[in-house]
Amino acid sequence: MEVSKIPRGRPKTLDRDHVINTAMMSYWEEGPVNISLNEICKRAGVSKPGVYREFGSEDGLKHAVLEAYGALLIAQFQPAIDAEQPFSQALETLITTVLQDRSETGLPTGCLQVASCNCIEQLGIQTADVVAQTRKRSLENYEHLVKRAKANGEFNADISTRVAALYINEQVSNAMLQQKRGEEADD
Repeated sequence: MEVSKIPRGRPKTLDRDHVINTAMMSYWEEGPVNISLNEICKRAGVSKPGVYREFGSEDGLKHAVLEAYGALLIAQFQPAIDAEQPFSQALETLITTVLQDRSETGLPTGCLQVASCNCIEQLGIQTADVVAQTRKRSLENYEHLVKRAKANGEFNADISTRVAALYINEQVSNAMLQQKRGEEADD
């Protein structure tokens, strides 16, 4: 006769996706280093020990949040990168995406990735790593866009692809920072 083992401790009641979503919105709105884990737990309606059991640490939670956010961010910009369209049209799509009116979507203004890059030295090792990986993927996408534009004769071949990708990335980041500060989209 086989006896099934009863798991020790309390059953898992924490909804991982709910905690990640609550933390994402909180970090996005207030900044990834400006809100305590206690406040995240309060907003998510979970216990701190439950968060530690699920994510290992506060760094583990932020890592999971920034990984999820990075996937959303890349997916949001991917159509502009992948579409076989003229370079000017791809840039217009990027600009439209960056400048979208967030009040219509219920999302915070600005960009959690940009905010995280600006305070990366204050983030844990796991979180800083995922922020760096997302930045790397974004730059690779911009490089792909520039290479395609060069191949189509739409971009000056004398300008370094890497420099152009960095420039696009900085312009997108600056637009997001301006949006976070409440500046008008037309500016």
